[in-house]
Amino acid sequence: ATFGSILAFAQPNVLPALLSQLSRKRALVAMAIAAIITYLAGAAAAGWNWMGAYAALLVAHGAAERFSAIQITPAAIAYGFGAPPAIAITIAILCASVAIVFAIAIARRTRDAFARFAGFAALTPFVSSFWHEHDLVMAFPAVMWCAVRVTPRMRAPALIGTSFVAVDWLGLAQRPGGIVQSGLLAVTAWCAFLALRPGAITPAIGAASGAIAAIFAGSVVLAVAHPAPVWPAAMH
Repeated sequence: ATFGSILAFAQPNVLPALLSQLSRKRALVAMAIAAIITYLAGAAAAGWNWMGAYAALLVAHGAAERFSAIQITPAAIAYGFGAPPAIAITIAILCASVAIVFAIAIARRTRDAFARFAGFAALTPFVSSFWHEHDLVMAFPAVMWCAVRVTPRMRAPALIGTSFVAVDWLGLAQRPGGIVQSGLLAVTAWCAFLALRPGAITPAIGAASGAIAAIFAGSVVLAVAHPAPVWPAAMH
């Protein structure tokens, strides 16, 4: 679980997950110190107004990529399935609202600090308006927690969720030559998930594994038949 957290901390999308720690005084002080250091370092490199300039750049960047194929956000996914921009944005707002409700429930009911962090981290993609495939590393604290702590009844659903975030699905169509590599990495993630808490492979685990294998095989067929361009060419 610690390793999964380290991976998540390596990028700025960790901020929403860190909100789960605001009730801990030590964590709050640490985040305040980190924010001050970050601001001063940015000021030294780009001037005192670097945050304003960076925010403006983020807004422009987000607008340019809002509905592109490489975005894994509720809005981009809805748009990809044919929803008009206004409907896609409405769907994104609804998803974010539901995610916030779940986050509040986690904050109120979960005492364990790491479990709260993992829960918030897993919900982050649903509230973000800018999310690429590699940003799914934010889901891995939850993956690690589920692999070790989830109840036997929920182990199969947790394995399915792990598989969904362990495969670069768009990459299958962008890099057909790497399909075998993606398949091997998916098998590795499957093995790692089960190895973190050894036990018998139950019928539910077998069924979940078969379902993921079928989805992967179907995705490969679609990927080969409908290749996708690599950024930044024709990403819409």
